[in-house]
Amino acid sequence: MDKYAERKNIGKLICQAREEKNISLEQLSEITGLSSIHLSRIEEGRLNIGIDMLSQILNGLDVKITLI
Repeated sequence: MDKYAERKNIGKLICQAREEKNISLEQLSEITGLSSIHLSRIEEGRLNIGIDMLSQILNGLDVKITLI
């Protein structure tokens, strides 16, 4: 899987988690301190993010990652 496809998959999962919790991009922006435009680009897979930013988003969504 190429890097773009991986970013797109992660973005899709973030979007699904946000929608399941009925949180708008604007609300997630307020929770995380990241701009809604930034978050939108992440969800679309157009922006490469680091672990710290991913953690910030997941914490804002109250999503935990379990490693196998």
